[in-house]
Amino acid sequence: MTARHLTVFAALLCWAAAANSEESPETPLAKSLALAYWDESRFAAFEDRAPLSVDERRETERLVAQLANFDRRVFYASPGTPVTTRELLVSPEKYRGKPVRWQGTATQVIEPTREMREITDVQPALTCLAHDEGSECMILTHSLPERWQTFALDAEPIAVDAVFVKLVETEGGDIVPLLASPHVEWLPDAWRPPEVNYGMSALGILGFDVSLLDSVVHRAPLVPSETAAFYHLMSNLDDTPANELVHWAQRQLPRYRDAWKESGQQGDDKHRRLVREVLRRADEGQYSVAPFFNAPSDQVGELVVFDGVVRRALRIDTTRDLDATAAGIDHYYELALFTSDSQNNPIMFCVLDLPKGMTEGDNIRQPVRIAGFFFKNWRYSGQSTDGSGDEKLRFAPLFIGRGPLRLVDPPTQPIWGWIAGLGFIAVILMLWLLGWRRSRGDRAFAASTLARVKEPVEPIDLDDAQLPGESE
Repeated sequence: MTARHLTVFAALLCWAAAANSEESPETPLAKSLALAYWDESRFAAFEDRAPLSVDERRETERLVAQLANFDRRVFYASPGTPVTTRELLVSPEKYRGKPVRWQGTATQVIEPTREMREITDVQPALTCLAHDEGSECMILTHSLPERWQTFALDAEPIAVDAVFVKLVETEGGDIVPLLASPHVEWLPDAWRPPEVNYGMSALGILGFDVSLLDSVVHRAPLVPSETAAFYHLMSNLDDTPANELVHWAQRQLPRYRDAWKESGQQGDDKHRRLVREVLRRADEGQYSVAPFFNAPSDQVGELVVFDGVVRRALRIDTTRDLDATAAGIDHYYELALFTSDSQNNPIMFCVLDLPKGMTEGDNIRQPVRIAGFFFKNWRYSGQSTDGSGDEKLRFAPLFIGRGPLRLVDPPTQPIWGWIAGLGFIAVILMLWLLGWRRSRGDRAFAASTLARVKEPVEPIDLDDAQLPGESE
């Protein structure tokens, strides 16, 4: 067992003991810091409202490295106190060395200089400058969203679970709080392709850390590095009704189509064929499954809705998964969906709920409409299609959603419906028969009486003839 695991294990033991004692309100994170010799006396060595000295920088770098080594479950069980920059400026002693949660917008990332690399004996931290209601905050961290490397940082919504260190005087004379954090959460709230797709912006608004999707590994089973993202995404959908996700995805389809059409001006022949398929389905009012099979890396986080048939619905128990427990998930349902354009390949959905009355099992047929966020291209074992019955590695798009909406087939006509229908037909036949017999009498009348009326007569001389009604 490594020193890191011993530290985490000891912290969790202390936490368990504290759970049975009303005298110790400290969190697992605070106890883990104490075991790593980060106590009040060590934090007291930092001087507020003064520039960051070489020794203070070195100590802060060590703190960031220590936080990065803690097991993430320690942070799950240690929610930080929500604070603003103003509160830290007013009461630094109240929060020093304590876990806090801070939210704002990131404006700049500063790489460690050579001088900073030389003064530290651990991995040098990145500096993230951010703002909260106009006041600046400085965050030292080891982990930033990977997608930030693809565009110029402006004002990206973020959040951090951090430890407050001190108030730093900058070179410009401003006083800013200094936070040490293992990771910066990214909460984008605006659609900005290609860096931020619509699904990512929806997830950011829901409070999900989109940078967790950086850990996704395509064409692989669900791996340990992804489980935190998997369960936290699912947990963030708990308060969002399934029909609302469907509405969001349907409303976005025209803009989704336009974005694909614009991308069709670039790329190779394969990409242009993919664009044509997406546009064809969009013109029919549907999302295409093709991008999620053929270009999964570009679709991570995207929100879509499909109509199809669920052929399998299984309940998955997660009570033994610590990441699931931390996210408040004790089970979910795994659905195998087949759409009209999936070419008999399954599309996997992991959802929190099933609608009332929906059957579970391995061999069902339930038409549904279901919306979800694309997570990854998932590898699984399935039977070979050559009829040999051998197991073969296969791949399927994996989505996370709230639940399906049942599309009910037309009900089967009961026996009384058939009886009423046959009775109606019989009445029609009787009326036709009566009409036919009457028409036959009319034809006989026409052949006799009317024929005589139509026989030719001698012309009448109006000068001599007596018209009906005249007296002699």
